[in-house]
Amino acid sequence: MTQNVGGIERIIRIIAGVAILAWGFLLSDPINWIGAIGAVPLLTGLVSFCPLWTLFGINTKNQRRQIFRENSNLTWDYSLKLSQGTASLCG
Repeated sequence: MTQNVGGIERIIRIIAGVAILAWGFLLSDPINWIGAIGAVPLLTGLVSFCPLWTLFGINTKNQRRQIFRENSNLTWDYSLKLSQGTASLCG
């Protein structure tokens, strides 16, 4: 089971799961199936794995790293250059 849920999506799933569970408990029916639906986003957020994302080939776990790798060919030159006797940091 490879983790495929990460970052903000994970936080949103946990918050939504808790909110749906709480809403289900607040309704008058003691066993409310609508509240039980909240267990799905809560569990997928807690374990960082969504079987549905696996079927669609979606992985939000390492999006930030993938974006960094795609742009890793960018180079930054923060070298110390001396101009007329004073040091300046050029970027």
